[in-house]
Amino acid sequence: MNYLLAFTSLAVAVIVYVAASVFTRKVSFRAVPGPPSPSWIFGNMLQLWISKPYGKYEFAWLKQYGNVYRLKGCFGRDCLMVSDTRAVQHVLNNVDTFRNSPLLKRVFYALDGPKGVQYVQGEEHRRLRTALNVAFTASAVRQYQELFENVARKISIKLEASSESVVDVCQVIGPGTLAAIAKVVLDRSVEELDEELVQLLSTVLAEETRHTPSSVIANALSTLFPQLNLSLLPAFGLLRKARKLATRIGTQVIEEKVAALEGGMDPGNDLYAYLLRQNTTLTKEDIACQTCILLVNGQDTTANTLTFGLLELARNPELQEKIRKEIHSMSTSSYDNKPLLNALIKESLRMFPAEALAERVAVRDTVIPLTESITTMAGEHIEHIPVRKGDVLFIGIASYQRSIISGIISSKPIRSPSVGRRQS
Repeated sequence: MNYLLAFTSLAVAVIVYVAASVFTRKVSFRAVPGPPSPSWIFGNMLQLWISKPYGKYEFAWLKQYGNVYRLKGCFGRDCLMVSDTRAVQHVLNNVDTFRNSPLLKRVFYALDGPKGVQYVQGEEHRRLRTALNVAFTASAVRQYQELFENVARKISIKLEASSESVVDVCQVIGPGTLAAIAKVVLDRSVEELDEELVQLLSTVLAEETRHTPSSVIANALSTLFPQLNLSLLPAFGLLRKARKLATRIGTQVIEEKVAALEGGMDPGNDLYAYLLRQNTTLTKEDIACQTCILLVNGQDTTANTLTFGLLELARNPELQEKIRKEIHSMSTSSYDNKPLLNALIKESLRMFPAEALAERVAVRDTVIPLTESITTMAGEHIEHIPVRKGDVLFIGIASYQRSIISGIISSKPIRSPSVGRRQS
């Protein structure tokens, strides 16, 4: 059998079918202006998801087209980008109308399982999120301060011990944030975790959850053909393995802490101990099932934010020196009394949010309201955008936050070879 001929025939058949599906579909926001498409296969998606420097095209489009514009998705499909305040609020608040893409739902299922807070929806999602939130209040987080500080000291020692003139902070911060999250969530050092799980969290998952041309195509196919099952791909096997290993150690930790509480002993100051002491509606299984996503999201997002913040400090030595003096001039360990340090943290989160883009698919026909009217290519002024079932929208979280007046951090793009956008 000629496998090359068979593969080519299959590829041609898929492309023809996709093209027919796209071109016969009427898009309700086609008249909304937007950037030209450099490719029929990828549209603007490679520019949007894999640009260097960070947000190169997205922020330029924001200046040129405003808070609402049209993009080309893969295979010539029209998509909508929104960073308009009212539109963003409408899309995020109407979770029954705007859902995650089918591929992302399968990623969440592989990584979280059927009880993961990112995967479940409706009342079950609200129950889990409300119960988990008690461990992330200001008073709760202060209990983890000593744990974070101990890890931070170790990171500082490693950086200061380096004899190189140039230090790749990503190689230090990545493992350091994993150590911090493991200690805060599970009261475990990295050395006490399963070696295979550490390897998955440190390297494999970081790569598998970032966008590549292949993942962009896979995501586009999943929205065009929701019944297409991509969970048999090798990457999903890695996600499921990480979840299994993380849930196992999470269950072990919870059992130990429950036994400590029942025996009148102190279970510790970590996040799981705090949840168990609060006597919430969470079961032991509910908590254990969140272990993998807490480790993954906690490590990756923290490492990215720290890296971008340090890059900005490297670009601004004067600001760096002022923050250093602020830290050393105050005897109190309360971070609330360090305004410049807090400003840096908040600006880093604003300029470089952990979730820069959020993709949603409309599951029914609806209308999105706008804060300000926009002008279509036909010259019509509209204050609402009709959306049809199956339409793809991108919520420009980074664009929305950058439309706010800049504070102490420059809005100039920076180069970051090691940090990319996570799928969200």
